Amino acid sequence: MKLIVWLATCLACLLAWGQAVFAQTDDYRVNLEVEGGVFNFTRNDVRDPGDTGTPFKFSALNATGPGGYFRVYAEAKVSERNTLRFLYAPLKVSGTGTLPTPTFFESATFAPNVATKGTYQFNNYRVNWRYTLKDSERWKIQAGAGALIRDAKIELQQGALRVEDPDLGVVPFAAFTAQYNLTKRAHFVFDFEGLGASQGRALDGAVKITYDLTPRWQVGVGYRLLDGGADVQSVYNFAQVHYGMASMGFRF
Repeated sequence: MKLIVWLATCLACLLAWGQAVFAQTDDYRVNLEVEGGVFNFTRNDVRDPGDTGTPFKFSALNATGPGGYFRVYAEAKVSERNTLRFLYAPLKVSGTGTLPTPTFFESATFAPNVATKGTYQFNNYRVNWRYTLKDSERWKIQAGAGALIRDAKIELQQGALRVEDPDLGVVPFAAFTAQYNLTKRAHFVFDFEGLGASQGRALDGAVKITYDLTPRWQVGVGYRLLDGGADVQSVYNFAQVHYGMASMGFRF
């Protein structure tokens, strides 16, 4: 339901902008892109609460992947140099293992060496603005900023004992894209969104090769790294996720 509402809102906004810009220029584009593939966690360390909880690793609960994922992008060129991008990126992993020591999590203590299910969720919605700094035959470079809405949750379950810590919040980030045109149809793309502070960080970077099948259809393959977390009083959590990805985009 959240995905449907998010996509409907993005599409309505893009169509409204499209009508205004089409009247002024012929090179306007709305880009819709679906990305999917396989992810795997190489780090997911938790202490909850951040000052009194017991540290544990999701790898002990076999909740690291590999697993499948998808993302949906909607991008609108609203003027010659200004672009808006929307993103819906759900992520969830779960598994069952055992905790090595008595583990105090959120409001309860979980026993060691007992089957324990762990669930980690990091769904996020993003909107950002990018300004085109350079657009030549070989290079296209954009920089900007935006906001990320995180819908995150950490949950442990041991028999009838089930405790979760949901987290809903907004985080600002910087955005940067560099595209090098290898040929008229093939492109190398580096894309980054993220920001860091003393309390934590959120970094999402990708490198990929894209190819224009037609003026409207584009495909791509690449690698993505998501790294981040927070070290605050309420929770300590740092994770690193690697993605092997493929994408398909449509322009109109």
